Amino acid sequence: MLGNYQYDPENGSYGGVPLVGSLKPASYGYLPRNFYDGDVSFEKFNRRQGAITYIFNHRFNKDWSFSSRGRYDDIKTVYRSVYNNGYYDSDDGSSGTMLSRSAYGTREHTYNLAFDSQIKGQVRTGPVRHTLMFGFDYMQQRANDDEAYGDAPDLDVLHPDYYMDIPALTPALSYVTRSHQIGVYGQDEIRWKRFILNGSIRNDWYRSHQIESIEQSDTRQSASQITWRASGYIISILAWLPISATQRLFSLSLVVFQMMAA
Repeated sequence: MLGNYQYDPENGSYGGVPLVGSLKPASYGYLPRNFYDGDVSFEKFNRRQGAITYIFNHRFNKDWSFSSRGRYDDIKTVYRSVYNNGYYDSDDGSSGTMLSRSAYGTREHTYNLAFDSQIKGQVRTGPVRHTLMFGFDYMQQRANDDEAYGDAPDLDVLHPDYYMDIPALTPALSYVTRSHQIGVYGQDEIRWKRFILNGSIRNDWYRSHQIESIEQSDTRQSASQITWRASGYIISILAWLPISATQRLFSLSLVVFQMMAA
């Protein structure tokens, strides 16, 4: 058993610069390279994460063995930021010194559970040696994500004030996402003299359910797919030379949210 806990009380924030004043000259010239567009008193990054991992191995005899590994993660993140909108608060959006800004905040909580178990063994069929592997893996995730947006006071780029009063943010999105994935797989590596053939097959079942409570949306996904791979090699004096290889792959992903990281 392995355990891990990490607490990041603070970290850097995201920022940027407008086009005018960075790549193009403004009426005042150019912004300094260390220009900061946020607000010190408002911005925040706080993350707590813990994990428990187990590793189990057992050998039945010299040919057969069993292994299983699993991990549970719990991650909480709080993030707030003030950022510029890319234009100035003027009639044409490019003149003046008052930089338009907005504010954003999110609270995220993710639970992950995943494990993989497999049996490995070796058998012979006459002169041919087989290395077999059969396995089962499982993944489960729940993610909560609450996001809010709002206005922020304009920033005077020539005389910046980084300790302004930021109005309360307005909730914009509130997600709860649950997803599950199950996979079973098998592989056979066949050796005969200097020839090696490798074949594997896998079947995955995936489902997810996402509820957004503010916009009142309900999204479900469900899919399954069989994938496989086959290849052949010949062992020469200098190296392993591939004979041929072919495969069929499958990938499915659901964008739940993006964890804010430094």
